[in-house]
Amino acid sequence: MEQSFRESNAENMNTVIRRLIETLSSYDDLYAGSSQELKDEWYDIEMEAEVGGDREAAKGKLEKFIAKLEDGRK
Repeated sequence: MEQSFRESNAENMNTVIRRLIETLSSYDDLYAGSSQELKDEWYDIEMEAEVGGDREAAKGKLEKFIAKLEDGRK
């Protein structure tokens, strides 16, 4: 029972992260004109979201980075 609860939570977290990655993709128009520093940060955050072990940390970094991009779009 405990294992299925953990698996369910992991699946839910992965779903949330996939949605955040889709949101990040909606900012692709900003990527080409960005500084190399921002491009490197973007890559690191996206790769951590894709393959990183700490899913909660990856989710938090994605949320913060998306907020940063939103601020830059204003």
